[in-house]
Amino acid sequence: MAKNEAKIRFTAETGDFNSAIKKSNDEMSRLRAEMNLNNAQMKTTGASVEALENKHKILSEQLAASESKTQALSQKVDKAAEIFGENSTEVNK
Repeated sequence: MAKNEAKIRFTAETGDFNSAIKKSNDEMSRLRAEMNLNNAQMKTTGASVEALENKHKILSEQLAASESKTQALSQKVDKAAEIFGENSTEVNK
């Protein structure tokens, strides 16, 4: 398999992983903004039960988004190892 063919194949076969990673990054960014807003509200109003519940919900969603991103990254590394070989520079990247 030619080097360019492997890269084209890798790019084509990892498109779903890349979109999942981007989706997770977007979700994590949104959740960070929500957390900042929640923290600002807690500074002004105090740590009410509702605010703490909302913080817990946001943290749970952040954990789920992180797990999703980690899974997509692992699958992308596995696919790179399958296409380029376990010790290739593409896998290390």
